[in-house]
Amino acid sequence: PPLIIWNHRWEHDKNPEGFFEGIDALAAEGIDFRLALLGERYRTLPSALVRARGRYGSRIVHDGYVPDKGAYREILRRGDIVVSTAFQENFGISVVEAVAAGCLPLLPRRLSYPEILPGEFHREFLYEGQGDFVRKLSRLTRNASRMFDVRRRLSRAMGVHAWETAVSAYDALLADMAVPEGSR
Repeated sequence: PPLIIWNHRWEHDKNPEGFFEGIDALAAEGIDFRLALLGERYRTLPSALVRARGRYGSRIVHDGYVPDKGAYREILRRGDIVVSTAFQENFGISVVEAVAAGCLPLLPRRLSYPEILPGEFHREFLYEGQGDFVRKLSRLTRNASRMFDVRRRLSRAMGVHAWETAVSAYDALLADMAVPEGSR
């Protein structure tokens, strides 16, 4: 069954309630799936996560923050779909990491996500509203195993965000900023 990844902080601004509404809809459709519930946790766990543990215990293959980067990346490589339901996002590094590892993204058509994802993938992998989220999550879960080429193209597209690629752009920008105003 497809492995759905949640690799965000377990906080209100990441909207775990919206995520589990989509997961509940998959279960109601009879779609088989597994869950990897990653991301940092704090003293008070969201009630949506606590309730989901009871409903999806046998489907949860990992439940907890993974501090070891190698182990974290291995879970991402096993994943099929990474989901964000965030209300607030500054960049989306957890999504970039998962997509680079081969996961198909399902992201809101807002915040930083349209900038992260190349335009050719917007229609299929960005959603607007909860109904669209559930429809696209159902479709992706049913078809993830047949989308190998798309996964590979998406993974390569995330290379633009890799430090090895971005560092030269930052170096050039910083060098330009270091030149005195009158000598440009």
